[in-house]
Amino acid sequence: MTGATLGSVIYTAFKPIIKIYLIIGTGYILARMNILTIDTGRNLSNMVMTALLPCLIFNKIISSIQSSDIKAIGIIGLNATLLFMVGGTCGFIIGKMTPSPKRWTGGIISVGIFPNISDLPIAYVQSMDTGTIFTQQQGNKGVAYVCVYLAFYIIYQFNLGGYKFIEYDFRDALKADIENDTIEEKGTSRPDQDNIRREKEESGHGSTESSSSVASFIQEGQEDLANTGTNTNTELLQHAAFLNARSNSTTSDTSHSSSQAAPLRRKMTTRASTSSNHSGVSALSLQLDGPDAAPSTPNIIEGYSELERLRTNPNLTRTVTGMQDISLVPPDRVRALFQKYHLLFVYGIFENLKKPTSVTLIVSIAFAMIPWVKALFVSSNQVHLPDAPDGNPPLSFMMDFTSYVGAACVPIGLLLVGATLSRLTVKAIPPGFLYTAAVITVFRLVAMPVLGCLVNWGFDRANFFVDDDMLRFISIINWGLPSATTLVYFTAFYSDPKSDDNIQMDCLSIVMLCQYPLLSITLPTLVSYTLKAIMHY
Repeated sequence: MTGATLGSVIYTAFKPIIKIYLIIGTGYILARMNILTIDTGRNLSNMVMTALLPCLIFNKIISSIQSSDIKAIGIIGLNATLLFMVGGTCGFIIGKMTPSPKRWTGGIISVGIFPNISDLPIAYVQSMDTGTIFTQQQGNKGVAYVCVYLAFYIIYQFNLGGYKFIEYDFRDALKADIENDTIEEKGTSRPDQDNIRREKEESGHGSTESSSSVASFIQEGQEDLANTGTNTNTELLQHAAFLNARSNSTTSDTSHSSSQAAPLRRKMTTRASTSSNHSGVSALSLQLDGPDAAPSTPNIIEGYSELERLRTNPNLTRTVTGMQDISLVPPDRVRALFQKYHLLFVYGIFENLKKPTSVTLIVSIAFAMIPWVKALFVSSNQVHLPDAPDGNPPLSFMMDFTSYVGAACVPIGLLLVGATLSRLTVKAIPPGFLYTAAVITVFRLVAMPVLGCLVNWGFDRANFFVDDDMLRFISIINWGLPSATTLVYFTAFYSDPKSDDNIQMDCLSIVMLCQYPLLSITLPTLVSYTLKAIMHY
């Protein structure tokens, strides 16, 4: 598309953002309808990080990266490091120069450091590899480059402890409970421990009440089914029986049984559905208003907070388990050994390296750098191996499998972005913070792209990119991305669900709600400028 008109370049740049926002909007609507619930989002997130993203990484790196691209990986590492350093430094300066709450110091640094490097650039590249701008081969290579950028993102945020910037904002909440533990060791009982003992004494009464509530629910459900004159809703009774069995199996668990007993209520409505070719059959709809029933607008802090566990045991190791999740790993003998020599930092690095995404990335790059191993999966000009009976490389079925599964990664990721944005709520706006939000948004989406163009112009002058237009393109647009939505889940991870004062989540929500609408203008503008002025299309 060399020599294309400015209008055609602008249209090409704006077209992918429409698709991206349609998918994000779909996720937003599904979350508001309570279809894409917090638990569903958590499970999808874990599925992406455990299966879909590793498949995408393996497929694109094996098919597009070769030994001669080792220089490109080094350039990506350098570019990503500069991106994070510049963003974090400027975020810190903005926090000091604007009326940003001191309790959100680590949060504003994280907003500056970590962009949404994954779904957005991949969706953009895959929308432009139709041959008009980039070929499909270039598009696959671009996705591989984004995966390498994502690897450095994970290294900085998890392996090197970047998530601790957010943890820093909650240091007082964590410290307060540690002091309570110290008092308890001296012989003073904590109020919550007294409550636990009191609940244990009342466990028999709580479990009996829970069982009777479920039994009453089953009996009333049977009567309503009998009144409708149909036996087509056996699944309803099976579910009720399951609840009864679960209640009986947890009678020894005081807190769980008592929490189920009190709020368990039943709402049953009947709707008559008729058809011209069938006699009318009454359909029974059941809704449980209990602790497991999600509200229309779920509280993201209640769904992800692990503050109580951190207060109880501050030595738990944080590791990534999903795009929206941090897991807490109990200490073991290996961790104790590292702790003895003050090397917990190294232990955390190795714990996160064991995750499927990290392992897949290391293995994929290693395979791609060894020509005869790569030739087992894809055709190679460097090494020739005997083909399978179908004329393809012997392990080509692995490429088919990873391509098929990995294709679902980006759409699901964008749906989760929309679901995240739908759950953002602002309880209170700190005085003057709207000015801070405006400044950090303009910096993230306007100033950072300008800095990125300057940095990559220097790389170009140093012949870093040579003739690799895709590497140049990816390296520039990554500077124009909004803050990662995973920051929302990490903030909720440390927030107190029982507190009305969640200023960290309020500040982050305001910034996110400012950035993502503005992105629809800034990112296509950056892409248009990159294609026309820098890459001369």
